[in-house]
This record gives sequence, structure tokens and C-alpha cells, in this order.
Amino acid sequence: MIARSVGLKSGVPLPVPCLTVNRLCGSGFQAVVTGAQDILLRDAEIALTLGAENMSQTPFLLKGARFGVKFSQTPVLECGLWEGLKDHNVNIRMGETAEKLGKKCGISREDADRVALRSQQRWADAHKRGVFKDEIVGVPIKVKGKEVLFDTDEHPKPNTTAEQLAKLASVFERNGTVTAGNASGVNDGAGAIVLASEEALTKHNLKPLARLVGYSSVGVDPTIMGIGPVPAIQAVLKKTGLTLNDIDVIEVNEAFATQFAACEKELGLDPAKTNVNGGAVALGHRLNEKQKSNALKESEFLVRVNSEVAVKYIDSWLEGNSLLYIQMEACHQSLRDILEIKSKAFGRLSAEEPMKCHEWYLSCHIYRELLACVQCLHDMRPQLIHRDLKPENVLIQCQANGQWCLKLCDFGLSTLHNDAMEYYRSSQKDQKESHTQDVGDLRYIAHEVVTSRKYDTKADVYSLAIIGGELFDINVSAINLDNFPDDYLTRDNPLNAAVYEMHKLLDSMFVMKPSLRPNCEKVLDKYDNWSIDKTVVQNDTIPCPPPIQAEPMAYRPLRLFSSYTKLAVMRAPDAPTAN
Repeated sequence: MIARSVGLKSGVPLPVPCLTVNRLCGSGFQAVVTGAQDILLRDAEIALTLGAENMSQTPFLLKGARFGVKFSQTPVLECGLWEGLKDHNVNIRMGETAEKLGKKCGISREDADRVALRSQQRWADAHKRGVFKDEIVGVPIKVKGKEVLFDTDEHPKPNTTAEQLAKLASVFERNGTVTAGNASGVNDGAGAIVLASEEALTKHNLKPLARLVGYSSVGVDPTIMGIGPVPAIQAVLKKTGLTLNDIDVIEVNEAFATQFAACEKELGLDPAKTNVNGGAVALGHRLNEKQKSNALKESEFLVRVNSEVAVKYIDSWLEGNSLLYIQMEACHQSLRDILEIKSKAFGRLSAEEPMKCHEWYLSCHIYRELLACVQCLHDMRPQLIHRDLKPENVLIQCQANGQWCLKLCDFGLSTLHNDAMEYYRSSQKDQKESHTQDVGDLRYIAHEVVTSRKYDTKADVYSLAIIGGELFDINVSAINLDNFPDDYLTRDNPLNAAVYEMHKLLDSMFVMKPSLRPNCEKVLDKYDNWSIDKTVVQNDTIPCPPPIQAEPMAYRPLRLFSSYTKLAVMRAPDAPTAN
């Protein structure tokens, strides 16, 4: 009854029930699922789910001691942990199941060592960046009579090399793949996650880290128990209607590097977004607590990087396999912070570079909202409901040709409003002061919009001004364009491609619902007399379109679309005016 003991010692009121569950490696996740089910059934508003493991204190067993041992027999001392890691139904140990799975999936010793080295290196990098600080509670201990704060996992071996791993002998089979260096270790640990209903969040003024979207448990052949994540992930994806491409951060428990490599191969996982901060080979595998720690780690990680979704799944030994699918809600951070933290988390850019592309980044997300607006058109919705849409994830990557690729994501209107409008309101206070950012001359590729072109990051301050004013009814009368290059007026800009894509999208809307066309054209007609004079642009000012009164929100994207069209024409260097 460890749950009851922890509850009472933690100050949980006496009438509150406590429950201990056991699914071996899946116990931590099962506690989360059980707590969520209680909330869904309205048996609880808030559930404290925990996992704890004390593997270093596993008792030794002396069989026969209770009734005595024959005089001629020597008592045998057995380790409870070693026996616990054996499936007596098929008389096979966990390490042996990994070897069998490795043979079945064609995993070599080199493959396993490669996974182990990657796990150690990623943990070292994450630790150096302080990724785990917010999720670890330090414990004061006595060392040589002095009190020391123990707040760093001691199992990882960040200085591990490929040569060291290659020298280790296999443990379970001669010339096998499982060694002491590519298997998870024996650890102690504890972790906790608080679950709450939406009503409880409002009632207690709580800010959620994530939303539990789905879970799945699947039984598998116990002789290859480590393959469990494959059917478990497939089951939950089918249940939620998602695909692996929708998942931004994935973590598979590395009980054994061989077992992990088999799952990675069978599922076709992307190594760039799987176990990004190291896995159990580095951190260790403390059974009941490990999944709790993993779920919390990914929730915290996703808040830091503002990714949309993550998937967590682990091997659950003989009982089958468990999976948790976590969807992040919009975070109330500035986009500057999000982009900077995102790049640090994935190690793609330096700490300074993301700040330079802030305007471009923000305008891309406004474009994403534009598409969301247009998609809402056919329903004539009175307001934007971006949660009903399926947002793209954001990921900063360096492609094989050396060009940067940034996949777009939906951060939500509230975040855009807070960040963009704070910038432009400050510019309204003093028109003489320069508020233009140094956006640099980085090369980016707008994912699924245009490829193999140089992206003019500076020119998008124009669109940011006009679109921001349009979207939030803010009168942005001018922006200082100090430090802009001479060639900022260019046709070779992905914004033109964006306009083209929006044209196609609108045309498809008109085909589905022809009655929309007159209303849309009526709105667009209000811009016919709006022109941009090149001399005005040279005077470092950007005119704003005239305000349009009393249109439903559903028509707003067309006004924005018109602004985009004007901007595309405005960039033609040989055009004195654009009507």
C-alpha cells in the first residue's frame, strides 16, 4: 500500500482514497490512465498520480528458511530483483527477450551500441543545457558528515565512447547484442503528475502543462516482450485518428538498446525527434517510476519548445504495452522565447540566431492563421476556432543541401496577439523611435510553400505590420525601416507563393459554396481604391488600409488576403504604384 503511505505522509485528507497499481514497467502510465478515468467518470476532479521504485533495496531470498533446510544442503541466497526480471511462464529473462527480438528484426551489435552512444550523448547535451532542472527535486543527503544536495542523476555516463562500448562482452548470449553498456541500469526514483478536469483548472486557477488525448495497452508474445510499443502506438494512433507525422516528440523506453532499435525500425521512427534528451540507457530504468518521469519530462519539454503533440510509449513486460498521447495547449510565452528555446532544445541554431528571424517567424504564423480563417469560411463561423483544425508542427532542421527548413506551427491567436501587439503598440507611443529588429540575412525555406529560394526575412516586416493591424483592429500607421537592405523590394519571395496558395484555396471554397463569391468580392471591392506609392515606401512609412466596419469575423481573412495581394504587388521595383 505504498500509495496510501505516501498519501498520508504528504497530507492528503483521510477520506481521499489511494490505490496502488502494478503493471511492472507500465505501472507509472497505468496510474496516470487510472487517474484520468476517475476524472472522466466524475469520481474525482483532481488526481495525484505517482510512481516510485527502490531497486537498490530489493531483498535477497533464502528459500526454505521458514521450514528449515536439510542438514546436507547448502542454503542458496537468491536476488529478488534478478528473479523479478524473469518471466516464469516461458522461463526467459528480459535480456534474453531482447536478444530474441534483435534477431527477429535484424538488429546488430553495432546498431545497439549506436543507440546507446546516442542516448548518452543526448543526455549529456540536455544536462548541459539545464533541461532537467525544472523537473528534479533535490534531496539532501549526508556525505562524509556533510549535507549535500543530491539533484543530478548519477547513472548517465556522458563520456562514453563507441570504442568503449565495442569492448564490452555480451551478457545473455555469446556474440549477442546486449551488454552492460547498451542496457538500462538498476535505479531508484520517484515522480508525480497532477491530473485535473477542465472545471478544476478554472476552479483552482491552475495552468495545465498538457492534455491527455489517448492511451492504449496491448498484449504481445512474452518471448519478445520489447516489441510491445509497435502495436500499442498503432492502436492509439488508430483510436485518435493521428499518424506518426503528427507527432512532434516521441520517447520509447530503452529497456535495452537492441529492443529500442527493433521498435524504431518496425515503426519507422524519426531519430531526430525520438528520445531527444536521452533515454533509459543513459538515465536508467526504475520500473514503476520511469514512465511517470518520462511523461512529465515530455510535458515539460513540450512546454519549453511549444510543440503541439508528443507520444510516449514504453514496454510493459508481460502485461502488454502502454501508450500515452499528449497534446500541448497554447502556451502564453512570447514567440521570441519560444523560438529561442526551441532552437536550444534541438541544437539547430545558436542562442542569438533565432532572435534575428523573429519578424519572419511571426508573419509565417499569421499566415498560418490566415489559412485557418479561410478554412472556416465554408461554415461561416462567427469566430476563429483554431482548435478544430489540425495544426502543422514546428521543427527547425538543416537539410542535406545545407539549407535551413522551418516547418510551420499554430501557436494560437492569443499568443500572436500578446507578442505582436506589444511590439506595435510600443511603436505607436513614439513614431520617431526605431523599433525595427535586426532580422539578419539567414536563409530559410518555407515548408510546403516554396522551395530552393532565398527567403527575404526583412521584407516580411511589411506584412507583419498590415496583417497585424488588420487581424487585431490596431491602427499601425508606420514602421521605421532603418538597417533595411537596398534590395528589400523583390519578386523572389515566398510571400507571392503564399498569395497564390490562398487564391487556390479561395477558388476551392467558391466551388463548394458558390454563394460565398458575391460576399467575398464585396469585401475585396472595398480595397480597390487603396494604393501604395513607392515614394511613400522610400520615406520609411507603410500606409494601412482603411478600416472596414461591422463585418462578421468569417469575412476577415478575405480582408487579410487583400493585404497580402497588395504587398506582393508593392514589392515590384519597377512599379511606381499598385492598385
